Amino acid sequence: MVEKEPWQKYIKMVLARKSDTSFMSDIAKGISIETERYAIPHIFPIMGDTKAAAVVMRVGAIYARNRRVPISNEPTQTFGKSLRQLAITVDGRWPNERPTTIGHRVLLLPSMNFDRAVDAINGLVNWCEKEGIPINLYQLTKLLLHWGNGLSQNSMAVRNQLVRDFYAGTIEQEHSDAKL
Repeated sequence: MVEKEPWQKYIKMVLARKSDTSFMSDIAKGISIETERYAIPHIFPIMGDTKAAAVVMRVGAIYARNRRVPISNEPTQTFGKSLRQLAITVDGRWPNERPTTIGHRVLLLPSMNFDRAVDAINGLVNWCEKEGIPINLYQLTKLLLHWGNGLSQNSMAVRNQLVRDFYAGTIEQEHSDAKL
């Protein structure tokens, strides 16, 4: 992927250095404001002291904490689609039939503030890692960069797109995707 934005350069660097345990330990500490000081030396030279850097730092930390999660480079592989695959794997059924364990979590995400959403997403990515479900880290970054405060229409639209992606599609599409 050709980086057009500084955040893309940072995510690419984090993905490329996944075997560097010291580096990944610093990046993993970017998960919260209490420990982010360890990740700052790695992101600020690329992104500066910006609001976007704080968001991207959290995404890097999510990956650093779950670096065995398969990575998808498919641009259409949204986080909601990854969670749908996880729901089918964990619950053994299509999530539209009745609420699933994962489906309940997905429905709660749009109501969460940024920090709570990061914690919940970290747990869901950990679950994807355990089940071998791929995520697209670039798509996850875009989602969180536009998470907002949940008060504006744009912010709610971004948050609700996660739910739409989770429930979109058909059972037939999911079965054909699983065979690929």
